Amino acid sequence: KFFYGLNVELSWQAPRFSQDPWGLEFRPILGVRDLGWEFIVNPIVDLSFGGPGSSAFAPAARLARQIEGETWLGVEYYSQYSPIGAIPPVDQQPHTLFAVADFKLFGLDVNFGMGFGLTGGADRTLRLWSAAAAAPDAAAQH
Repeated sequence: KFFYGLNVELSWQAPRFSQDPWGLEFRPILGVRDLGWEFIVNPIVDLSFGGPGSSAFAPAARLARQIEGETWLGVEYYSQYSPIGAIPPVDQQPHTLFAVADFKLFGLDVNFGMGFGLTGGADRTLRLWSAAAAAPDAAAQH
């Protein structure tokens, strides 16, 4: 089954952490989930401002298999082409690949992954994880 969405994120970082304290991310979500498989593409555009400013095209993709219930195992790919208009050579761009697991634990959606850089512009080994609680579904309560 095809699904889609758009996540828009406005962020602020203390100036000691970033020359551009303000950020704006547009993350389109295009996916297919069927027969226990999930494929998602995110053609992300990141903008930063409040300092010199910059822009980046940061596409990501995910392929996962449902193991049981709400447990999924898969791979996720992340890259970044920036700044837009002056993209560096491939060996200087960050391209990373993660093995990931998604599951529920104590009512939280947990995502965990271990990854590695595919190019010289990426870190050698990486970890990612997140835990989130879903907002109550108002429609389900009526």
